[in-house]
Amino acid sequence: VVLDAGHGGTDPGASGQSAIPEKAITRAITQRVAKLIEASCQPAFTRTEDQVLTTSDRVTMANVALKGDVLVSIHVGASASKTASGFEFFCPTGTGDANSSRGLALARSISNGMAQSTGATPRGVHQAPCRIFANLQIPGVLVEVGFITNPTEEKLLASPEHQEKLAQGIANGIVAYAGAKTQ
Repeated sequence: VVLDAGHGGTDPGASGQSAIPEKAITRAITQRVAKLIEASCQPAFTRTEDQVLTTSDRVTMANVALKGDVLVSIHVGASASKTASGFEFFCPTGTGDANSSRGLALARSISNGMAQSTGATPRGVHQAPCRIFANLQIPGVLVEVGFITNPTEEKLLASPEHQEKLAQGIANGIVAYAGAKTQ
């Protein structure tokens, strides 16, 4: 399972009122997910340091260097609306090809896991042409774990306790998907 902590280095990603950068939140959650899945799946990282990676670098790592079976890219949402909240999922567009079908199944599995671990209602699973999916040769999902531009949600995203709930849900979804694939 290739885990991709969104942004990094000179690319901080989004930030809210408290100026906590997206890159710090995504890295913390990604590290937690890896620890939670390691008994069931082999985690690998596109980045473990605070460094810049292009989208192309991330995809090449997932496809070639890390030889991943799936890619889970973790991000934080931002919106012009300060009331936007919740988590949502993006997976490749496609009609019937194996990677888009598997990406959709993985996104739904993670959505279920996060709904159970947080008690929140997901904003949905969307098939969209995200840059991370261009040239990706394995199933992939982009997880937006919450909205950093919502002051209430920003505080939650900075909380280690909430990060653990999010990571637990992502991990549960990955493990459930992997278990379904081996049966």
